[in-house]
Amino acid sequence: MTFNATGTQLAAGFADGRLAVYSLSTRQQNQTTVFSTLVCSLVFRGDSLLAVAGTTNIGMWQPLGSGSVAFWPVSSPAVVITQQSKSGFVLGMASGEIAYYDLNTQQEQVISLTQSSVLGLVIHPHERLVLASYALSAPETWLLQPLD
Repeated sequence: MTFNATGTQLAAGFADGRLAVYSLSTRQQNQTTVFSTLVCSLVFRGDSLLAVAGTTNIGMWQPLGSGSVAFWPVSSPAVVITQQSKSGFVLGMASGEIAYYDLNTQQEQVISLTQSSVLGLVIHPHERLVLASYALSAPETWLLQPLD
C-alpha cells in the first residue's frame, strides 16, 4: 500500500494483479486489473500509479484521468519500485540489481548489484540515502549519486 503525495488517496495492490485507489475524503474506490500475478510494489507518481509484479513490465495506471493502463518494459523482473526524482525512479530486481529508470529515455542504469533478490528499497527524499534489503544478502546503505 502507499499514499499519494498529499495523503488524500491510498493505493493497494492485490494477489490477483488488481490495483485499487481509495479516496480518503469521499470514500470512493476505483480499481483495475493490471497484472495476472501478485502486485509486489507500487508508488504514486503525480496522478498515476506505478506498479511492479515480478515481471519485465512496469504497469502505469491513471485512476483519476483516462483510466488507461500502459506498460514500460524493463530488462529483468522488477519486484520493488520507489520514487527517486521528477524524471525517474528506482527499481529493485529479482536478480539483485537496483536500477535507475529514466522516464525521458525509458532506459535503465544499474546502480548496484548483489546475488540476491531485492526485498525492500527506501530512498530518503533529501539526503539521497538508499537503504536496500535482500532475500539472502546483508542489507546495504549508500548515497545515490545525482542522476538528474
